[in-house]
Amino acid sequence: MSRILIRAALAVLAGLAIVLSATGPASADVPAGGLAASVSCTRAAQFTSGGYLANYVPVTSGRSTNCILSKGNNSGAVTGLQSNLNICYQRNLALDGDFGQNTKNALIYAQGKMKTDTDGVYGPDTRKKMLMYFTLSGTTPLCTVWGERTWTFDHFQY
Repeated sequence: MSRILIRAALAVLAGLAIVLSATGPASADVPAGGLAASVSCTRAAQFTSGGYLANYVPVTSGRSTNCILSKGNNSGAVTGLQSNLNICYQRNLALDGDFGQNTKNALIYAQGKMKTDTDGVYGPDTRKKMLMYFTLSGTTPLCTVWGERTWTFDHFQY
C-alpha cells in the first residue's frame, strides 16, 4: 500500500513540475539569470559616473538597484521613481511616496516610451532602459538611460 502512495505522490510532484516549468516569467522585469528581483526598493539614492550625478534612483537599504516597485509600495524609493517620471517623462505626479494608480499609469506610459513590457512594475528591465534624471557639473540637468553607463553609489536621497 505504501508503494502505491509513494508512486501517486511522485506522479503529482512530476505534474506540478511540468506546470511550473511551462508558466514562464510573468513580466519583462526578470534578470537574465531568470530569477525575478523579489526585494522591494525602499530608498532613493544618487549615483556617480565620472562627472555625472544620477538622482532619485530606487534602491534597497543595502544600496542594491536589483529591486522592484509596484502598486501598493510606499517608500522613499517611490518618491524617487515619481521624481524621475515627472522630470524625464513629463508626468505630473504628487511626490508622496505612494505607488498608487496614478504612479502605475505614469510608469506604464514611460514603459511604452522605452519599448519594454507595459506592466506597471519597476524592476530590472525597466531600470535598465529608463531615463533617469542626472546632472553634469556646469551643465543643465538632463535625462539619460540608466543602463548606458556604469554607476557608483554616492548617497541616499530619500
